[in-house]
Amino acid sequence: MAELLIYNAKHWMDDLTEKQIVEYEKKYPQFRRKYEARIQKGDIIAVYPDGTCKEKPSPHSKYIIAKVPDMTIEEGRALLEESRDEAGDVLKRREKRVAIETLSTTIKDQLSVDRMAIITKIQVPIDIKAKDIVRG
Repeated sequence: MAELLIYNAKHWMDDLTEKQIVEYEKKYPQFRRKYEARIQKGDIIAVYPDGTCKEKPSPHSKYIIAKVPDMTIEEGRALLEESRDEAGDVLKRREKRVAIETLSTTIKDQLSVDRMAIITKIQVPIDIKAKDIVRG
């Protein structure tokens, strides 16, 4: 079983308008790159074997935990890949993310209360961020 530690908070950059981003770019030329590479809601932060997640469920945590009994640790760790350019700079923090908004209402309710839910691999909706990555 794999336990997925998933970022479930809003990043301060999420609310920026395009106009604000352009203003930041004037001051900080690398800002857009940092904006695109920011951590986002649904990003899988870490993968642990069953029962070994270091983050404990808490209503004040920025994280939720999805326990996936039919996912191997290797399959889970494959979800941690970053998207990088030729120079090695991070383009996207994660190639794939859990689309929390598409989970069933029952699971979302459980996650909002318990901050943890048991789901199957098929219930792990993944947004593909790089066109050359295919979910198996």
